[in-house]
Amino acid sequence: MQLTTETALVKLIDRIKNSYGKFENRPTWPHQKKMTHQLQSEWSFYGFTSAEDDAQDSDYAAQIKLLARFSTIEDFWRIYSHIIRPSVLPAKSAIHLFRGKSRAMREDPEHINGGSFLIRISKGLAPYYWEQLILALIGERFSPDVIGVIISSRAKFFNLHLWHQTATDADLRLKICKDFCDFLHLPKGIRIDYTAHNTVIHIADNGKQTIHYILQDEGPVDKILPTKNQAPSENQNKEEETKNEEPTGQEK
Repeated sequence: MQLTTETALVKLIDRIKNSYGKFENRPTWPHQKKMTHQLQSEWSFYGFTSAEDDAQDSDYAAQIKLLARFSTIEDFWRIYSHIIRPSVLPAKSAIHLFRGKSRAMREDPEHINGGSFLIRISKGLAPYYWEQLILALIGERFSPDVIGVIISSRAKFFNLHLWHQTATDADLRLKICKDFCDFLHLPKGIRIDYTAHNTVIHIADNGKQTIHYILQDEGPVDKILPTKNQAPSENQNKEEETKNEEPTGQEK
């Protein structure tokens, strides 16, 4: 019998918790010293699955399930060795990693003035990009303004999200976007979509909440979409269609 998306993820979450609990509770010898290396922040892994019934999608918070928290390098690797990998993540599901007890809730006070970067990646490269991103995150390689990352599964690709807390600071956005590209070794020409969480925040000159960054030789460059009253040129249309045809790193 084929499992539903939600049932499959719940079973995977239970497997992680059970495996991690057995690992943590195994006996140790009296002479053994438990050496730990403290991280600068505490971090939380969450699992998310979209409700099968679209009518239930409004209860977003209830669909975010805490998997584990950690604050040392050793605990991270113990948890990560059992955590769900992108390759087995059901469609319409996601794994979140956020600082402290924060969750991916745009309306929360700590997130409402922030925004998120998004890239679309191929199935084959998702495990590499995800691991590189979370290692950069817990290693504090990003600005302290960065608070979490998400990998979400779709039928043919993955979405990789990077959340931060200050959408109105254009210089900070550009710095975070550049680090995002550098840490993942993203290819030239990739488009990174950026959206402010609060619809009141207008981060673009044309009053939009969404802008694009295109990675060029000198780094990511802003690309503003035309306003509703300004029709895109034929070349712009063709370029947008091309960018949306394939995820980053699509295997041929």
